[in-house]
Amino acid sequence: MAEMREVATLPQQSEPRDSTAKHPRRSSRVPLATLAEQQLKKEILNGDLLPGAALVEAEITDRMDMSKTPVREALRLLARSGLVSSDSFRTWRVRRLSDQEARDIFEIRSVLASRAAEKACTVADEQRHRRLRTLIDETKKLVSQGAHAELSTANRELHAELAADCGNEEVIRLLASYDDILCLAIVQGWRRLDTSEKEFHEHCAIVEAFIERDAQHVGELMRQHISGFAHHFPARHR
Repeated sequence: MAEMREVATLPQQSEPRDSTAKHPRRSSRVPLATLAEQQLKKEILNGDLLPGAALVEAEITDRMDMSKTPVREALRLLARSGLVSSDSFRTWRVRRLSDQEARDIFEIRSVLASRAAEKACTVADEQRHRRLRTLIDETKKLVSQGAHAELSTANRELHAELAADCGNEEVIRLLASYDDILCLAIVQGWRRLDTSEKEFHEHCAIVEAFIERDAQHVGELMRQHISGFAHHFPARHR
């Protein structure tokens, strides 16, 4: 018989939003595995859980006030998205991307995202343009606050909007499948050198060209933007 998922019940009082809280904020009928996954993902992308850090089931179940079942499911979901991995001793750890892995991810992203934005900008409507301007305003605030986890998520939304009207659902699906691991690579890169303000200005230029429907310029800016960040992960020459 299939195992029933535990779900959270709506609390009488709201809980603090602080990522260091004993357990994640709960809402009505949301599976505990989903809440645990969201909380652990936030801690990974915030840098609270560093690359290579062990994720001990007993410690997580205690501080999140959950049983082992939803925690194990959350770890499996995070492994599927590429944020965690297990070693030969079956210990879950925050994934540590090698420089080569990171460069490979950005190379794939550069090809797909630039082509998608080139096509999308020629057909995007005013509603899409307004959404892009709103995201630029949001990311400007997050850059000034140094809120890297939230900024990484907002940047992901911005890139999704730039590709949304490309007319190729398979390209959109492929781009989305790399979202979590791309965010991990970006956060790891920012730990080496925080270039988030530079990337913000690059996003501004891309959005401006996109709204002007300059497909060639959009593609060029997108490729420069993505390949530029890949420089956080230099090739090692023997």
